[in-house]
Amino acid sequence: MVGIQCAFFETKYYMHAWKIAQEDIDPDEFSAIVAVGGDGTFHEVVNGLMYREDGRRLPVAFIPNGTGNDTLFNFGVINFD
Repeated sequence: MVGIQCAFFETKYYMHAWKIAQEDIDPDEFSAIVAVGGDGTFHEVVNGLMYREDGRRLPVAFIPNGTGNDTLFNFGVINFD
């Protein structure tokens, strides 16, 4: 049986997604990060990856679950019309 293995990281405080992406995710164990949240969550995950001391990166996917979702609107992913 072939399947996709995953791990869930729940944020507990402001900037926690940044810390998870920067320090807690091992790029050798994961092939991507899927962030679920609002614009702030997306910001924290991307910037946490960018500030990793080892310079390692992973692809980032985003499932919008915020109130405004302005980031995805500006990327042209969603339309409010």
